[in-house]
Amino acid sequence: MLKPIKTSKPFTIKPELEIAPLPISIEPAIPRGMETVLAVAHHYGFKLWPSPRITRDDLARGKALKVFEEESPEYDFLDVPEEKTAFLRAYIESGLNAYVHPVMAFYKRPMPGIKGRKPSKEKQFALEILGSSRSIVEATLIKTARAILEEEGYPDIFVEVNSIGDKDAISKFDRELNVHYRKQASSMPGLCRQAFKKDAFNLLQYNNKDCDPYRASAPKSISFLSEANREHFKEVLEYMEILEIPYQINNSLVGNRAYCSQMIFRIKNNDKHNTVLATGYRYDSLAKKMGLSRKEIASAGIILSFKRVLPESDKKITIRVTKKPKFFLVQLGFEAKLKSLMVIELLRKAKIAISHALTKDKLVAQLSIAENNKFPYILIMGQKEAVEGTVVVRDMTTRSQETVPIDHLPKYLEKIK
Repeated sequence: MLKPIKTSKPFTIKPELEIAPLPISIEPAIPRGMETVLAVAHHYGFKLWPSPRITRDDLARGKALKVFEEESPEYDFLDVPEEKTAFLRAYIESGLNAYVHPVMAFYKRPMPGIKGRKPSKEKQFALEILGSSRSIVEATLIKTARAILEEEGYPDIFVEVNSIGDKDAISKFDRELNVHYRKQASSMPGLCRQAFKKDAFNLLQYNNKDCDPYRASAPKSISFLSEANREHFKEVLEYMEILEIPYQINNSLVGNRAYCSQMIFRIKNNDKHNTVLATGYRYDSLAKKMGLSRKEIASAGIILSFKRVLPESDKKITIRVTKKPKFFLVQLGFEAKLKSLMVIELLRKAKIAISHALTKDKLVAQLSIAENNKFPYILIMGQKEAVEGTVVVRDMTTRSQETVPIDHLPKYLEKIK
């Protein structure tokens, strides 16, 4: 394990004593062009954070974890371990690790503190979820990022996904990958052989057509997944299928092996260049590896970088974000969890605010959150409702309830909103 990072001046953010994912009111200092992104992120439960400043320690640790140098054509500007380190440090310094989880954060990037980096003409944001290892985390990140991109003028996008599994799966995959490449090393072009010598994972990501045949015949990481890893991957794919999100499995998508694990995913524009608009992954081991925590912290995030396609409006954008929505969504069972994101998106398009705790499985835990936060109405979806395509709407004052078809839910809630 690396030596602990010296903490800088405490990062201040007011912790939510109620429920971490609750939307907060928008501050007047929100920069122009960020309004739409922020409104979508809030609806899915992400809370705006000030971007932490990257320290010298963050930069040093991040540099040690980078796969390619910034001068290299293979360098991925979305592979930013120094920013992940700064974010985790801010999370711990703020004391949020002692509060209700998951913590769902949204911040503008690039973070301040990196000298010499040219300012980007693209919008850049990050979504992070800490405190849950459930597959719903990746599904929420993908769905939220996709909703943001659609609002910004990208209707035809798709997701590339892969899984490299946990530490044991990565180790087994690495051994087989090295054996495979060693057998072919003598026939490899010089650049491919050089990438392989540095790290077998690098060759999978090396952007050189001469290396394509060696990548195509290489072992696949999903072949080495444990049963638990395989189930996690399968669940995320099921979420995307129920949400009708186009996806492809890309076996060369392995991320940065120094801190990535489990799911790796990219959102691409369906244009002639297949432009990358967002990159996401799990990084559970990073906090421990950086000496920020004695234990691993379940962490996953996605970074978005894109140019706005739709013309900016000259009019001031008005965003309807409430401090506490009237409605709280409760789900019970995997089928219900699958369809919950569909319900959340349906209500977003109808401009109806909602809160939830999708990473919670037990009914008692979710109802406790709803009652403690005094939500006037609870939307309940169990196995029966998921199969029938309905939601139970319960009035917490009168204790009366009514079963409503999902398609009719926005109109029904609009009447009582």
